[in-house]
Amino acid sequence: MSEKLSKKQENAQRLYEQLSKAIERHRHRKQDLELERQVKELAYFQANRLLKTYADLYRNESYRKAVLFFTDDMYGPKDYSKRDMDAKKVYPLMSRVLPAGMVGTLATVMELNTLTMKLDEEMVAQLNQLGGTDDITDASYVEAFRRCDNRAQRDYQLKLVVRVGKELERYVRMPYVSGALKLARKPAHLLGLEELQDVLERGYECYKAMGKADEFLFQIEDRESKIMDAIFSGQEKPFSIETVPLKA
Repeated sequence: MSEKLSKKQENAQRLYEQLSKAIERHRHRKQDLELERQVKELAYFQANRLLKTYADLYRNESYRKAVLFFTDDMYGPKDYSKRDMDAKKVYPLMSRVLPAGMVGTLATVMELNTLTMKLDEEMVAQLNQLGGTDDITDASYVEAFRRCDNRAQRDYQLKLVVRVGKELERYVRMPYVSGALKLARKPAHLLGLEELQDVLERGYECYKAMGKADEFLFQIEDRESKIMDAIFSGQEKPFSIETVPLKA
């Protein structure tokens, strides 16, 4: 029992630290409106790039919701500050009532979120050296990406994406999760936590629609790794990669 409590406390601490880091970045952006605008421009470009890279998955009904969850809720141009502040509000309750594993998953989600924000700000800084973010092209994006010279962090970001995906798939198979989300809907809206609740429900629904997520996560890991290899090796058109066909 003490080992479980220890793991839960460790995950809860990690969640609190990542929430605090994310909120600090949100505050920084709110104080620098030009940075906030430029990050949104970058997010639009990245979301569109992902839709092109995963167009075949989007056309597949089983994966469509998952693709949209990644482009809209994880990498899109939405303002996530309210969602993250809502999560910190209910942090004491989450860390107390959720199983240790679920607290750990939330901590990993927030770690991915915080790292993505950091990497996006680094990209904006490099894009500003290349003419700004008002008209990002494949060429300017690739050059900025290369100049950031942070392959290890990019690899870790991709590792977190896959880890979160595998953990979410596991929770979708647990029969009580669907009921718990439905029961939480009304209290969440009464407390003003509807944005956080909606994100959780969309994430659940996209993984439920997929069934098994192995193929989806394989395609993400394979394609993004190939794109990064192409960018950092100086290939002219790194987004034109050879993809592994989807399994029937």
